[in-house]
Amino acid sequence: MKSPQSPPDFLRLASLAPELRVSDVSFNTAAIRAAMQAAVKTGAAIALFPELCVTGYTCGDLFAQASLRAQARAALLELAAATKSTGIHAVVGLPLAVHGRLYNCAAVLGSGRVLGLVPKQFLPTTGEYYEERWFTSAAGLAPLEVNLGDYVAPLSTNLLFTDEATDCTFGVELCEDLWAVHPPSGDLCLAGANLILNPSASNELIGKAAYRRDLVRQQSARCLTAYAYASAGPGESSTDVVFSGHWHGDELLLVSAFAGKKIAVMSSWSRDGTLMTLVLRWLGYKVSRGSSNKGGCAGLKGLVDAMKGGGAASLAVDGPRGPLHRVKPGVLKLAQLTGCPIVPVAGGYCTLPFSPRYSPGQAPGTLRAARAASQSHLGKPQRTAGNVSRFNLAMRPSRPEASATRMKQLAQIMVDADLELARREAAATVSK
Repeated sequence: MKSPQSPPDFLRLASLAPELRVSDVSFNTAAIRAAMQAAVKTGAAIALFPELCVTGYTCGDLFAQASLRAQARAALLELAAATKSTGIHAVVGLPLAVHGRLYNCAAVLGSGRVLGLVPKQFLPTTGEYYEERWFTSAAGLAPLEVNLGDYVAPLSTNLLFTDEATDCTFGVELCEDLWAVHPPSGDLCLAGANLILNPSASNELIGKAAYRRDLVRQQSARCLTAYAYASAGPGESSTDVVFSGHWHGDELLLVSAFAGKKIAVMSSWSRDGTLMTLVLRWLGYKVSRGSSNKGGCAGLKGLVDAMKGGGAASLAVDGPRGPLHRVKPGVLKLAQLTGCPIVPVAGGYCTLPFSPRYSPGQAPGTLRAARAASQSHLGKPQRTAGNVSRFNLAMRPSRPEASATRMKQLAQIMVDADLELARREAAATVSK
């Protein structure tokens, strides 16, 4: 394949999570095409989209509908044809039936054709995931050819694709493949890949964003290769599972901890702010849009009105360079206008021990949710004095180490109690 958009020895890649409607193939196809066009304008040679983005990952039993699969197959050809005029190459996800079996596939598109299809090998079947209900694992699958009308496309787990302009060779693995004991990307890199693409649909849990980031980072280091990752966006949050496109997982810790407290939050007009607004409203927050760069006065007015109505307001202190320990001017102005104190808030989480009585996928919901625990720390309220322009807040309202230790102790007590209950149940069974 060729990438005329990128200069020699450099390849620009776009990782995208466009707006999605579950099972609405026409809408999703249009959104993917629009995102491809936007990627072309930035000079990207490859556009990477999330897992099953053509249909939506959370279709559930709708994957058994022949009409949905037929629409996805038609959309695949439409998207492939769109790459001919744009010159970009794309990786999209869709369900594909081959010889009576349904595979969760990533399709590599370019030059107006489907260049190859990579089926998922490791299907998650624990906790909130049960892909084996619909899909067949491609582990051990012999290479196949899929008839796409005017031509055939290879379907295999060990396909490699080379960009002739940059000498970049990439392979594809899907979501859970990375979490496996032996990720396919290792073998792909041994075969010559210097870039791995991962279309994914990984949900949000406390601590998962950081863990997921470390997975990508470590696999990239282990394989001495670049690693690109695209995860499903908030449009997939149609049931009891939340997706965010792998974005600001640690910020979600605080907003989830204070859900339902009638707090108004200021959210920027950036793309990140738009995504955060969807999550905040889903959690029941009132959102006032604005930032220091755009609509700041209107956003501040929205917070003032909310606070005068008896509510509280929140503004994030972190920025593109990481957490800030200085109160922003907007916070000071808000405190002065309303006469309310400023309360520093921090949050943290830790991984908890897990009861050996259950596997993670079999545990009751209460225990499963307790595998990671969070704690929010409220600092001492401080009031502004006169026309003070700035002051610093100590962002150590409590000792994080002590809080983490205490959470682990509480978790161990819960696990010990669970094991004791199991022992008593076993003893009662024997006595009968």
